[in-house]
Amino acid sequence: MKNIIKRVSLFVTMAIVTFLTALPVYAGEIGSSKLATGTESLVKDATTWLLVIAPLVTVVAVIYYCAPLIIA
Repeated sequence: MKNIIKRVSLFVTMAIVTFLTALPVYAGEIGSSKLATGTESLVKDATTWLLVIAPLVTVVAVIYYCAPLIIA
């Protein structure tokens, strides 16, 4: 019983310390910075290319793995 009380009190103490020492942080102007907008554009362009390349790779893979079945 003493062991359980010690663990619960330790948990409560750690929770209180964590909540009292937490500082609010705001991201302010990062969303409109050149780095953020450039990264966003890079991700959009990369996903566009992936959406074009993925079906082509799939077709090539299907042909590669199904060709031996058709030839044999």
